Amino acid sequence: MIDVGWPAERLSGNISTLYRALPLRERPDAAAADGFAHIETWWPFAPDETPSSGDVERFGLAVERAGVQVASLGFSSGSRADGERGLPALFCGRDRLGRHAPIALDLAERVGCSLLNLLYGRRDPRVELAEQRNQADDAVAFVAEKAAERGMRVMVEPLSRSDGPGYLVSSVSEAIAVCASVEARCGVPIGICFDVFQLYPQEADLAVSAARALPWIRHVQLADWPGRRPPGTGEIDIPAVLAALGTGGYRGLVGLEYIPEAPDPSDPAAAAADRGHMNGTRRRDDERTPGDG
Repeated sequence: MIDVGWPAERLSGNISTLYRALPLRERPDAAAADGFAHIETWWPFAPDETPSSGDVERFGLAVERAGVQVASLGFSSGSRADGERGLPALFCGRDRLGRHAPIALDLAERVGCSLLNLLYGRRDPRVELAEQRNQADDAVAFVAEKAAERGMRVMVEPLSRSDGPGYLVSSVSEAIAVCASVEARCGVPIGICFDVFQLYPQEADLAVSAARALPWIRHVQLADWPGRRPPGTGEIDIPAVLAALGTGGYRGLVGLEYIPEAPDPSDPAAAAADRGHMNGTRRRDDERTPGDG
């Protein structure tokens, strides 16, 4: 676990990025071995939106065995191969969420997670923008209501225009607008997943943006720009952002969602481990998790 200037007990390891070289069932154990008490994950069964109850139970058992708490769980963002980055804004998004959301909420309940991240989706030029936003906000409200019935809360996450071309929520202002629209529709408050890596290209001053978004921020994620690299190795003034959050009273978790630095190909031991930030050596396999956040 790297030191980012935030209390270690309030850090969360994103198992979809930090441990992407491992099979899903091994990732919670790897995070625990690295000292994380909390983990987070993108939708773990991507691209399958409706995994079996057996798949859900196996992941739940892996989390139990590791003894970690799941801080945040991502809903499916759809098929990256088909250009999807979130279900709500899709023409058929409400129907797909009708099938997917109950399973995602079952999974969250199984692993004791009360915070779920819902990507909003990309622009569809075949539909008027106002109409598309309206249907997307309705879909988010539907999920927010279902989550609230189980004591859970939904977040929306802005994505950078380079990482998510055409994505409809790319700034703090747009995310706040979605939060307000959804609450007006269903009476259920939702929050923002404040991803420093995703917001950096759009926000002139991330520390100011963090302070502005603070009433809506439910979770924070860190990676440096460019390349989703480890914090402190790129362009972002991460200490300033964390200072603004701390000064403003944020006491939630901060997720480490970076891609570990690639090993030196001339070093066989490092190449075999492919995880210079972790202790020990673990086998690789061909499993990869599509990028969701």
